[in-house]
Amino acid sequence: MGIQSTNIDKIRVVDHTLLFLLVAVTGIPFFKVGDITFLILFLGLAGFIFLYRKLKFDRFFFFFLMLYSIVMVAQMVKFNYLPLTTYLGVFIRIFFAYLTVRILGKNFTKYYVNIIYVLSIIGFFIYIPQLIAPGFGRFLATSVSPLLRNPLYAGDIWYAPDIILYVFNSGVGTFRNCGPFWEPGAYTGFLIIAMIFHYLENRTITDKKSIVLMLALLSTMSTTGLIALGFFLVMFLGNKVAPIYKLILIPSILAGIVIAFTSLDFLGDKITSQLDVSSTHHNTRFKSAVLDLRDFAENPVLGLGRDPKTRHKGNTNPILTHRTNGLSNYLVTYGIFIFLFYFGSIYLAFRKLCLKNNYHPNYAIYSMILIFIVGFSEVFFSLPFFYGLAMLHMAIEAPEKSIVYPASIMSNR
Repeated sequence: MGIQSTNIDKIRVVDHTLLFLLVAVTGIPFFKVGDITFLILFLGLAGFIFLYRKLKFDRFFFFFLMLYSIVMVAQMVKFNYLPLTTYLGVFIRIFFAYLTVRILGKNFTKYYVNIIYVLSIIGFFIYIPQLIAPGFGRFLATSVSPLLRNPLYAGDIWYAPDIILYVFNSGVGTFRNCGPFWEPGAYTGFLIIAMIFHYLENRTITDKKSIVLMLALLSTMSTTGLIALGFFLVMFLGNKVAPIYKLILIPSILAGIVIAFTSLDFLGDKITSQLDVSSTHHNTRFKSAVLDLRDFAENPVLGLGRDPKTRHKGNTNPILTHRTNGLSNYLVTYGIFIFLFYFGSIYLAFRKLCLKNNYHPNYAIYSMILIFIVGFSEVFFSLPFFYGLAMLHMAIEAPEKSIVYPASIMSNR
């Protein structure tokens, strides 16, 4: 019995580690700066575990690969250009994501929540002291961070100072919590996904994991985070709260978000700047969407690809090439069919998660709305973890029908 328990513990450690590495190479700057090197190393580790456990490939995975291959080959023919390293990078990301999903199986969502929960707690141990003594953060950023720089970092891309599991990228005049990710908005995306997984599997937002995740989300002071949190709470309260309280609580949540935007200068200024599509200094989320949709019209079926030579016609002007809207960016990169297939696959994962845990499938739609909210402001969807999200449905076993919760968030239990 003791030997069996030890073996299970070892498997859990290995699986948690592998999933952490997937998250790390997706969004933690220390790992992203040497991204292709780490990807190859982590892919090798995942491949070894896959073979050691004698796992088999899913047919859907081959279909997934074939679809992306067809589109990228068609792009190569259309543009008469083969960006070999770009294509290899895409397939390495897809393979690593798939192997991680296949190895963890049904534990993927639970272990992901555990990882983000621990990273959130670690982040608080560095974030909160900065609020009390700002010099603490400056000391870590200026004196400790240089000692922990990734030796593969060539300096070609700017990253904020970090100490591996915490990034100092708060902005000017405020202390915003980035956790281990490249900016607060990115942290928001990973937190929201953890909150969705945890809620669908545990039916609560009042346990300690939920509270830590929500406090971490609030500490990002992200406009996207507040909007997503507001929608998340409305989704939850619509199913759990008596009708008379819904009439009070749901408008109160929405009013709180509006008040936050109008009364907190940094939020009000930020959302105003993001709505500006005429800025000549940077591409806001909305301006990025406008530019992306203009590019999308040039080749809506196949997209323009990931390589700068085809995506931006070789233009290197950061004002024209820097895009911050993840949704429109993915649409213009791969075209309408891959776009629908990719997000349809993510929806299928949430749908199966709902059916497995006796939630109405409409909760999958609410989850997708949250994914769209966080994806509107961050270029997430070409990153390894999000490819894993698109293949997660393969790891979830769910009945065709379930004992369901109400279809509407505004209805009674």
